[in-house]
Amino acid sequence: MRIVWLANYPFLRLEPHLGMRRSIDGHPSSWVVNLAAALSRRTEIELHIVTVCPFVRRPKAFGMGDVAFHVLPSGVPFSDRGYPWYLPLDVACGFRGDRRRLVRAIEDIAPDIVHAFGTEGPYALAALDSSRPHMIHIQGVVAECRKAEPSLRFRLAERCEKRAIRQGKWFSCRTAFDAGYVLSLNRTAWIANIQEAVHETFFHVHWDPRDDNSLLFVGAMKRRKGIEDLLTAVHLLKRQSRLVHLRMVGSGTARYQTLLRRRCRQLGIYDCVQFLGHRSSEEIARLHEQSQAFVLPSHAENSPNSVAEAMVAGVPVIASRVGGIPSMIRHLENGFLVEPKNPAALAQAIDRLLGDAAMRKRLSANARSVARVRHDAESIVRDTVAAYEQIACVHVAQPRQAAVPHAI
Repeated sequence: MRIVWLANYPFLRLEPHLGMRRSIDGHPSSWVVNLAAALSRRTEIELHIVTVCPFVRRPKAFGMGDVAFHVLPSGVPFSDRGYPWYLPLDVACGFRGDRRRLVRAIEDIAPDIVHAFGTEGPYALAALDSSRPHMIHIQGVVAECRKAEPSLRFRLAERCEKRAIRQGKWFSCRTAFDAGYVLSLNRTAWIANIQEAVHETFFHVHWDPRDDNSLLFVGAMKRRKGIEDLLTAVHLLKRQSRLVHLRMVGSGTARYQTLLRRRCRQLGIYDCVQFLGHRSSEEIARLHEQSQAFVLPSHAENSPNSVAEAMVAGVPVIASRVGGIPSMIRHLENGFLVEPKNPAALAQAIDRLLGDAAMRKRLSANARSVARVRHDAESIVRDTVAAYEQIACVHVAQPRQAAVPHAI
């Protein structure tokens, strides 16, 4: 079976084949990388990954391992860069240029199934434009991100998201939250429950409770992740004579990271917070072993990969009761849920967890037992292939229409 994935793939992993003139820390897209590695080992699957990249000027095709990659130019013409966040012309135009290039690549490959990852960019719409059997994987929900962090880009991208969901037929979701959102827009949608595959290094973490106050945050350095709430909670804990050491992993704009460091100084916690930037899966796994709690106080989420990794590793998790997180964590059974945008409640949860080693041990064991089944790569590959086979079996051949992107 020949499968085309339309997905963002970390450019740093592809850099030796791209000859990019610029280097950039992009999103790690670890769920895509991990699932691709596992799926490509199936002999009955021929996997092609097609991705758009603003840092190349001509299409490039190459193989890495058992995966064929097709990298297509995107962004501002002749500039080796994407459109700026304050002028998202690509989104305003409904990603028409990217969609045309993606559809041409799909036609050249002639796959049995097109699997599009994410509704926030051109991939889901391009899968629909191709008129081939498709599955649209819901990553985040743009409508919720827009509420938590309003921007012109999110407002425009929400239109693309809603059109893709309304016109799509086959979807893969990870939580009751994203499945409910899809069904609210498309009552006839077929939905497969397919979780994210977690890197094998997290399955080898040996976490144990210790008598220290170390916290870990892993995620994009963006306002909607609730980072400022977390810093305020650290400040409140310090006022209550509980000094914690917070390590923060993730990248973001220089402007926002400068704001966060300034906020640490204002709160008197600069010595309590360590900004580590981007880290590999192996480095994050070691940080899990060194931390007594993982904290993600987001304002909007679906199924954060960082929470999945922490639960697999067994580090106790404190996370916001938003989006799809309650599908991952049962409060006080395998993790701790707090209301978003409430630094005082967050501080109280951290204090309670750090002060109770028996609770940490119990939450850790319960989280591991659930997450190591839910996020096992081979199980997710079986679910994914089963979905592909079902789509291929029930797809009704119809006269092919010209593969031209529709206006939004």
